[in-house]
Amino acid sequence: MTKKLEKLGYGVFAGVFLEKSIDELKSDLIVPVQVDVSNEESVEKAGAFISNYLASRPGTSLRGVVNNAGILITPGPTEWTPTSSYRRMFDVNVMGTVMITKSVLPLIRKSQGRIVNVASVAGRVGLPSEPAYCVSKYGVEAYSDVLRKDMYPWNVTVSIVEPGVFNKTGLYGNYQTGLDGLWEKLSDDLKAEYGHDYYQWFRKMLGTALSDFGNVNSDLVPEAMVHALTSDHPQYRYRVGNDSKYIITPVSLLHESVQDELLTATDSRNPAVFPTTAPKNGKQLCKQKYPGAPYKYWVLIVALIWAYRRYIKK
Repeated sequence: MTKKLEKLGYGVFAGVFLEKSIDELKSDLIVPVQVDVSNEESVEKAGAFISNYLASRPGTSLRGVVNNAGILITPGPTEWTPTSSYRRMFDVNVMGTVMITKSVLPLIRKSQGRIVNVASVAGRVGLPSEPAYCVSKYGVEAYSDVLRKDMYPWNVTVSIVEPGVFNKTGLYGNYQTGLDGLWEKLSDDLKAEYGHDYYQWFRKMLGTALSDFGNVNSDLVPEAMVHALTSDHPQYRYRVGNDSKYIITPVSLLHESVQDELLTATDSRNPAVFPTTAPKNGKQLCKQKYPGAPYKYWVLIVALIWAYRRYIKK
């Protein structure tokens, strides 16, 4: 995104976490700013630097801010996920977005500018294996929706970017190994409850999900960010990737019972394996306790199956 904006002639404050990245990014139009978005003191320091930099250059202003810092760690079943994972992802994904926005919001209001927050499909539908990540991205969605309403009087737009799975990016670099780390730290009792076969099945399921729903063109996300910053008519939401547009969008409209069935379904490549000590018919018994889906939702299911075969399935 930074390079795309530079080509368009915009000056950019590029937030960087690693000091070594500063020299790599610095140019006539790009000003790197070292910041740890999970550290309030660091964020306030970065905000002050931006404000002072602009004040020293009359006629300049901050036209927009993009909150794209995010992490995804330790994917796995909810019971396996430590509370530390929730805290870490919430600190970066949610509090980072909140603190960065607050640090420059007076400048954005003054310029009647733009705010662009990166959420995820994981902020629209609860995805198996990502409890902590979903919690954080739902938080980004909620914060952005409220902020948008509060910014109307200031003529400040707030857009949300909702990427699907882009498996060539660093976000998913340790997806399966993250699960391995969770398994290794489980107590012997909990390992026995779930069983090694279930762990191996779950691991394979993660790989299949990345393969099926991975979008190849990673330029789509920065292109959405640039559009939100520069277009005369920015969108409320940018659903980026075939899975975000054609799978998650209709899934989010479905009845809970149908969502659950679709998102926990398996296929011949990876037949379902259930936890060792779980009731053999536990899933069926649990489903029977909930109300079924009204007829109208089945029309959406047909559309969803068509979309999956047309746009996702290779």
